[in-house]
Amino acid sequence: MRLDIEAIYDNYLDHKIAQEKKRRKKRGYWFSASTAGSCYKKQKFAIDGTDEFPLEPRVKRLLRLGTLVHKDFEDAINWQFKSMMRSQIGQVKKFTQSMI
Repeated sequence: MRLDIEAIYDNYLDHKIAQEKKRRKKRGYWFSASTAGSCYKKQKFAIDGTDEFPLEPRVKRLLRLGTLVHKDFEDAINWQFKSMMRSQIGQVKKFTQSMI
């Protein structure tokens, strides 16, 4: 049996896109950083819930790659912020303990 990896991944991306559409439909539309600077017609279509045109498999892969990289950057920034906060809290504790 030969696996068609491209077809499998394309089907998976269709599934992920459908999940995201359901999630967005539940929460309603709001403007986001990714819509900033977009044309007003595109924003209006998004607000109205107008169906989008189907994406080519190559385009879906590129968009997914951008989503994954964005998530990694977001995780890295959150990790760095938490790390900085922990070190500052540790310094505050040391300072107050040494004062007593």
